[in-house]
Amino acid sequence: MVAAGIAGSFWVVVGASLFLSKRVRCFGVLFVLSCGMRQGRNVLITAGTSLVVLKNVQNTLENITGLSRSMVCNLQAKRVSIDTTPLCNYVRMLRWVGDVLRAFTDFGVAELVSDLKVTSEGDTEKLRDRLVEAERTLNGTAKSIRAAVDTLFSVSQRLFPAFSFLLLMGFTVLHLRRYCHNKKYENVYITRTFINFDEKQKAEGRPPVLPLTPKEARRYITIPSPRLSATEGKTMLKFSFPVFTHCLAWEDMSIIGVPISEEINRRDFSYQVSIFEKSCLPKPRLVLYDSILPLVVLLAALLSMALMSAKLTQIRLMVCEQFFSTNAEERVEFLHAKILKKRSRKEGNGKAEESSLRSLIKKVCIIQRSLINIDGNLRMV
Repeated sequence: MVAAGIAGSFWVVVGASLFLSKRVRCFGVLFVLSCGMRQGRNVLITAGTSLVVLKNVQNTLENITGLSRSMVCNLQAKRVSIDTTPLCNYVRMLRWVGDVLRAFTDFGVAELVSDLKVTSEGDTEKLRDRLVEAERTLNGTAKSIRAAVDTLFSVSQRLFPAFSFLLLMGFTVLHLRRYCHNKKYENVYITRTFINFDEKQKAEGRPPVLPLTPKEARRYITIPSPRLSATEGKTMLKFSFPVFTHCLAWEDMSIIGVPISEEINRRDFSYQVSIFEKSCLPKPRLVLYDSILPLVVLLAALLSMALMSAKLTQIRLMVCEQFFSTNAEERVEFLHAKILKKRSRKEGNGKAEESSLRSLIKKVCIIQRSLINIDGNLRMV
């Protein structure tokens, strides 16, 4: 009931804010758009990396625990054979040595009586107690580690959405602040407002900037436009490159993993005993189904975002233009003056080069005439 009341109050406040405030409506639209842009991409990449790392850590701990239990199980299974088989062989060897000594101690005059008594004793109770203690310690350690990993995974699942929400809100506020206070921020788009302003300048007898030169058309993008420009293609490539690199890293951590070879080793001593029992062999698991499906969903979302990244930037700019018309007009005036300034600078440089070329030609002509006059004077002499 308390959670339902809090959720209801929250949505009532959000609805009232959207209805009363234009800035809140703009913020809401921009927040939704930010989920599909670079900020949303970074959040999804972080989520995928966290998922892969936590699942691999959990799987590795399970396999290490299974290996440790396998070793304890093998020692318990081999406890009797380790205690008896080697000792029996040593007893037989020592008795054989005693029989050999009896054959060489009869000197005829005196006889050396040698009585070699060999007994074997294996302290199995102490070994069993140690194995029981080792198994108890192993189970306690594995239980505590598993509880810590599960707690970390549960906390990350609950806190990550809230952290991502706050992060996207911060990026959205930062974008609005830059748009309203920095006229150079993402001011390379020829919008409908810019076209109307240029037509107004032309009607008043002032120099227009449209149509753009081919070089300017490559730099400044006309929106809305269904055609994909070279600049937008570069934007898509920049957006997709981190996705590709992290996808390779996820594959390396999830699918390739660490190779684990399973082998039954047998050693042939003076007695034969298997090192490992088949029933105690470790059975490592590579858990892929828990992480593959979420990663596929994340990759599909990232690929869709990469295809729409350039157009979402245009939509975000048009949304800001609709909600903040005064700032949009100031940005248009700044961009218009910037293009005219660059053109006048190029024209001035061209005129300066032309005048310098003319002066150079005049100097060459003067030098040539002086040389001709000198040559004529020499001939007359």
